[in-house]
Amino acid sequence: MAKAYREGKTWSFRLRVKGQDIYRTGFSTEAAANQAQAEIRQASAQSAQPSGSGPFCTSLGRAFMQYAKERLPSLKGADKDANRINRYLRPLGLPTIQLEKLDAAAGSTIYWKVSFVGKTERVIPNSLKTHRAKLEEQSSASQRQRAALASMNMSDVTSHHIQQC
Repeated sequence: MAKAYREGKTWSFRLRVKGQDIYRTGFSTEAAANQAQAEIRQASAQSAQPSGSGPFCTSLGRAFMQYAKERLPSLKGADKDANRINRYLRPLGLPTIQLEKLDAAAGSTIYWKVSFVGKTERVIPNSLKTHRAKLEEQSSASQRQRAALASMNMSDVTSHHIQQC
C-alpha cells in the first residue's frame, strides 16, 4: 500500500492501480488519505471484468455473438447490424443471428427477439444467380479478409486489420 505523505499543510498520496497512476491531495489527515486509497482500491477491484473469456481467448466472431445477445434487442436498426455481423459469422460456420420483431408496447425499449440458427443454406432465386455470382466474385477479397478477421482473437485485432475490410 502506498504511504500517504505530508505536502504543505495537507496530506497526499500517489497510487498505481492496474497500471494507472493516481495522485490525490488535499486531505486534512493521514487517516483520511489512507481511507481514500482504500476506497479507490476497492472500486478498482469491483470494476468491470473482461466479458466472456477475455480478449485473449475470445475471437471477434464470438464477441459479435455476445454483442448481438446483449445490445441488438434494444436497437431499432438491429436488422441492419445483424446482416453486417452475419457476414463475419458465416465463414466461421458459427450460428447466424435471426431477429423477430416484437410488438412495441408503450414505453418499451425492447424491439427485437434475438436467436441464433445453425448453418443454413441461403436460397437464391434463379433470376438472381448470375447477378449474385458476379457480386460474390467482386467481393471475394473482402470476404476472405472478414473470415480472417472474425477468427482472430480480440486482443490481436488492430485498426489496420479493420481498414483492410
